Parts: sequence; structure tokens; C-alpha cells
Amino acid sequence: MADKVLLALLSAAVGALLGGVVSALVARYASFKESQAVAAALRAEIEVLLTVIERRDHITGLGRTISHLSIATGPPAPDDFYGTTGGTQDSYSVFHANCGKIGLLGSAAEFVVAAYLRFKAVDADLSGIPERHQRQPLTRPQLLLAHQGARDLLLDAIQRAGVAVTNLRDLERRCFLRCRP
Repeated sequence: MADKVLLALLSAAVGALLGGVVSALVARYASFKESQAVAAALRAEIEVLLTVIERRDHITGLGRTISHLSIATGPPAPDDFYGTTGGTQDSYSVFHANCGKIGLLGSAAEFVVAAYLRFKAVDADLSGIPERHQRQPLTRPQLLLAHQGARDLLLDAIQRAGVAVTNLRDLERRCFLRCRP
């Protein structure tokens, strides 16, 4: 009889332990799948941003504005500003929707955040130039410096976005319970 009670207690303990392990495994799998979904969504948005920048030829356009500002003389004209790359809140909707889940990306998060923050800074810089110029006119050297800074920041954002896309794609392809260096 004591053996039956001991066996029942042992069975209950093993069952509880296995139930806990299975529950933890299911939770880990759900987190893993969510990280893959977030990675896929962010990768897609970054790829769209890169495509838009390339198709609209923003680097060349900024270069033309910089060249014009370098050779022109006199006070800047109203059209001596490069138009913004169009970065409104909606341009980064996937990023904003998933900010609270960035930690799920592990080491891939660094380049994702670095790229997005640089894209947003370029948008803010370029859209702020005309507004700033209306409040207090900028000199040609100030405009030149602002456009050069925006171009350099955009080039850096593009480079970091490329690394982010690669890292996110690797994260999407990762297998559950398989460790990768």
C-alpha cells in the first residue's frame, strides 16, 4: 500500500514537472514565432524604404543640391532646399507598431534601431530646413552644411539598413531550439 502511495506521489510530481516543462516550451515557441513575425515585418518595411530611396534617387538629388549650393552665389533661393524623403509617421508604421517588441530581435535589434533612427533624423533635418529658413534665413554655407550632413546621415542609414535586412532575414530563417552563433 505504501508503495502505491509513493508511486502515486512520484507520478504526480513527474507529471507536474513535465507539465511545467511543456508549458515553458510552448511559451518559448510562441515567443520564437513572434520574433520571426516581427523580423519579417520590419525587414519588409526596411526593404521598402531602401527601394523608395533608390527609385527616387535621393542620394543623387542631395548631391545635385549640394553642388548647386557650392557653386551658386548670393542669398539662397526658395527652391535651394532638397525636398524631404517623405518620412512621416506613416513611413515607419511597422517600426512604431513593434517598438515594444524590439527585444525579441536579439542582436539584430541594434542595426534595426540604428537605421530607423537615422532615417527619421534625415527626414527631420530635411523637412526642418525650410521651416528654419522662414524663421531666420540660413546662409548658403549653413544650407550646404545641412544638406551635406543629411546626405552623409542617409548614406549611413542605408548601410545600417542593409545590415539590418541581412540580420533580420537570418532571424527569420532560424529554427526553433537550434542554437546559431
